[in-house]
Amino acid sequence: MDILSNQGFKISFFSGPSKFIGIKIGHGGVIFLNFLIVDNKLKIQMMEDLPKYRWGSKNILVVEDDESSAYLLGTYLKETGASISYTTDGNEAVEFVRQHPETDLVLMDILLPDKDGFTATKEIKAFHSRVVVIAQTAYAFSMDQLEAKNAGCDAYLTKPLNMSLLLDKMDSYLS
Repeated sequence: MDILSNQGFKISFFSGPSKFIGIKIGHGGVIFLNFLIVDNKLKIQMMEDLPKYRWGSKNILVVEDDESSAYLLGTYLKETGASISYTTDGNEAVEFVRQHPETDLVLMDILLPDKDGFTATKEIKAFHSRVVVIAQTAYAFSMDQLEAKNAGCDAYLTKPLNMSLLLDKMDSYLS
């Protein structure tokens, strides 16, 4: 939803599990402000504050049914130079990895239409055990972390995502 638009300057609010504001300047650049609560304090994180990673030879699949969350992840990840692909449900994710065995890492949302992220991860790991799967969910329950591990997820993060933590975690697997 655009909340301000004037002479090439536009501020948009994207809602979803991650709360962030996109500021579009002119016809090109977008600056994102990501709002996080850390130790009961509001933390505002700008994309420019994030470390720069270079994963030019890597292939990443983002499995996310929330359009604004997928857009945010894609915006951050494109800065790494990695090849980014998207699916919106668990069935598509399984089929994508089956058809693209060069996939290095999957960012897997857990609550997905058709097939949940845990089931999709189990199926992917059955034929591609070396692909890294990082589970991400807005609905964090203590049992989910155990279920993610049992499904074969290599890591588990809760939304709203701390982008520095996510990128550090991804780098630990991709570098």
